[in-house]
This record gives sequence, structure tokens and C-alpha cells, in this order.
Amino acid sequence: MRTSRHAAAFTAAIALVATQLSAHPVAAGNPAHAATAAPLTWKQLQNTTYPAFMSPSHKVTLHNGTFKHEAGMDKYYAGLDKHYAIGDLNGDGVPDAAVALWQSGGGSGVFFSLVAMLDKGGKPVPAGSVELGDRPYIKSIAITGGKIVLKMNYASAKAPACCPDTATAMTFALSHGKLKLLKQVDKRLK
Repeated sequence: MRTSRHAAAFTAAIALVATQLSAHPVAAGNPAHAATAAPLTWKQLQNTTYPAFMSPSHKVTLHNGTFKHEAGMDKYYAGLDKHYAIGDLNGDGVPDAAVALWQSGGGSGVFFSLVAMLDKGGKPVPAGSVELGDRPYIKSIAITGGKIVLKMNYASAKAPACCPDTATAMTFALSHGKLKLLKQVDKRLK
């Protein structure tokens, strides 16, 4: 009889602690912000400002995922590729994002950049970018262990820009406001 009372009291205590823990999650970094922060959304990422090496101002503000400027012969277009990832990039426990931004001056070239976006108070803020070249085929973007893993096909120096001949997997880390390439594994396509 005494053992069953102790078992019942122990079970009730465990249930109470479990209820309290689930009501107050704790994350690394800023627990108060991490517990209430929702991840950045695709809609937010489609409607923000990005670093843009082709733009005269070196930045571009997208609306619904694109930007278009045409004034006579002066043309500039930009937008987001459909691939993106959500995950913590700076160790604060708050989900950030990685996106692929494309830019074009109206010719055949379409130049891509990988951009890390940090969540600053619920708003996406650029934290680093790296150019990916002309007309790569983005296959996937993932964030794992605080690093961005990008898989894409691209045209090597031996191939025309239109025709990617190399598959690659690249791993990047955010370091002092820049994306640093940690690892790259290439494989020739047949």
C-alpha cells in the first residue's frame, strides 16, 4: 500500500514538472526571444532588401519575390529562387534563413548569390552573401548545425554558361559578416 502511494505521488510530481517545462521552453542564446519567436516566413523573405552586386545602389528591395527596373536601355531584374532554408545560423537559438537571389541586366546572363538572412526582432536582415556565378541550377539549400549546405549544378570553365556540367555540394558558415566556404565537393556530370 505504501509503495503504491509513493508511486502515485512520484507520477503526479513528474506530470507537474513536465507541464511546467512544456509551458516554458528554453533555447540557447536569448531564451525569452527564442521561446516566442516564429521562424522567418517565405512572404517576409520575398518582401525585404538584399545585397545586390549588379544594382547601382548595391542593394535591391523585392516585392512579392521580384524586382524590375526598365528605363530605356537601362534594365535590371532580380528575384528569389524557389529554394531556401530556415535554421539557426548564429547560435542564438532563433531560426534564420538562407536564400538564393538572382540578378540580370536584361541579357542572357542570370547571376546568382547565396544570402544569409538573420532574424533580428522578427525581421530578416542580410548577414553575408557569396556570388554563385552565371545560371547555376540550384538543387537545394539546407541549414544544418549552423551551416548552410548548397547543392547545385554549374558550368565549369570548359562548358558554356547555358549548360551546367558539374554538380557541387558546398558548405558555408557565417563568419564576421561574410559567408565563408568551408567545403566544396564537385562531380562532373555525364
